[in-house]
Amino acid sequence: MTEAAKQFLIKLADLVEEYATEFYYTNNDDGIHISVGGEPDFFVGFSLDPTELRKAATSNGRGKPTAAGGSA
Repeated sequence: MTEAAKQFLIKLADLVEEYATEFYYTNNDDGIHISVGGEPDFFVGFSLDPTELRKAATSNGRGKPTAAGGSA
C-alpha cells in the first residue's frame, strides 16, 4: 500500500469517527447509503464521486442520482 493510500484511510477513519458515520448497503441493491450520527441516510448511490457528494450536500440529498431516504 502506498503512503498516499495509508494517509487517505487514516483521514477517512478520522472523519468516520468525528461524524459517527456509517456506510452500508441494503437488500434493495440501490447503492451505498451514508448516515451521520444515527440519522436517516442522506446519500444513496453507486458513485462516491466528489461532484455528486457536493451536489447531495447542497440539495439536501434530493438531487439525482443521489437521493435522500431509504431504509436498511
